Amino acid sequence: MMKKPGTEAHKTVPVEFQRLPVAPIVYAHGAWGGVGPRGDVIANFYVDDQFLPNLVITPTEGGTLREVRTEDSKTLRITRSIVATVLLNPQVALSVGEWLVQKAKEAKAHSADVTPEPAE
Repeated sequence: MMKKPGTEAHKTVPVEFQRLPVAPIVYAHGAWGGVGPRGDVIANFYVDDQFLPNLVITPTEGGTLREVRTEDSKTLRITRSIVATVLLNPQVALSVGEWLVQKAKEAKAHSADVTPEPAE
C-alpha cells in the first residue's frame, strides 16, 4: 500500500505528455451534454456559425449568372457544429471541472492585467 505524499514510502513517478497525431487542437464556443446511460459524463464541444443559405445559380437573359437564395435569408439561423466529444467518469469530470474553473480564474485575472496599447 502506497503512503501519503511526503512520507518516506512515497515514490514519485514522472509523467511525460505527448500529443498524438490524431489529437487536433479545436476551438469551442460551448459544450452540451449530460450523463450517459453508463453513468459517464458526455461533453459535446461545439462552435457556432451563421447558417449559410442554399443558393442556386441561374443564367440571366443577358448571359450573366445570378444567385437565387432558396431559403429566407432575412431569418438569422445558427449552425452549431460539434467539434469534439469527451466521455469522462464522474470522478474525472469533477477533477477536470475544478481544474477548468481554476484556469479560467487565472486567465481572467491575467487578461485584466493586460491593457491594450492605444491605436495611433
